[in-house]
Amino acid sequence: MSSIIEMNASTISASVRNALGALLSQRDEVKTFIKFLSGFGKVVVFGGFVRDAIHNALHSDKQAFRDLDLVVVGTFGNGNDGPKNNFGGYRKLFADGLKIDYWTLDSTYAFSHALLRPSLEGLAQTTVFTINACLFDPATSTLHEHGAIAAISARRISFNYKGYLGLFRVYQAFRAVDFAQRLKYQLDAEVSSFVRDALSTTTLPDFIRSVQAHRPGISEQRLAEIYECHAVVRQS
Repeated sequence: MSSIIEMNASTISASVRNALGALLSQRDEVKTFIKFLSGFGKVVVFGGFVRDAIHNALHSDKQAFRDLDLVVVGTFGNGNDGPKNNFGGYRKLFADGLKIDYWTLDSTYAFSHALLRPSLEGLAQTTVFTINACLFDPATSTLHEHGAIAAISARRISFNYKGYLGLFRVYQAFRAVDFAQRLKYQLDAEVSSFVRDALSTTTLPDFIRSVQAHRPGISEQRLAEIYECHAVVRQS
């Protein structure tokens, strides 16, 4: 029997709102930073935090929130002096390791490269994986999603937007496996094939370097296990 709790959209939205509220009630410095960003425009929470809040609600799980992705519907005026992340935005690091990645709407990758027309409504369509195709507007307590709830409910890793799969191809393959292992999801056939092809066309040392460029805390042993499981080493 499935352990999924059947919920309507408003109940799921409330769960995301409560998860965000719980975080902010414990982190005044995060609340202050979001307030600072709101001076440039509406701030929405995007991707991983929203995904994990939906997952926890649907599956009665307690996935820990590791970071926060924010998108500002506005501009930063004279620029932003914060450190850059690897995907065209900025990064704010807190003393305990909490990481906030943030962008203006126009600077998110698909919009800045004119792959899709910029809009808040279209932002959920720009993620590589469907489980991340979700965003939450704290001002209105509104959840926007593009198939994320169905994918999370089914515990399925599938592609949402494939227009930039070539960007950090090996790292994207790692992300798919990482999500599947952490959340206990399954890769669908297309994603599984992508992972196999991406890993089979690189060496183990290059795979480790590619992933650790983004996630330096990932151990070489774990990466070697992923590589050995998913790569098809071609005989010469």
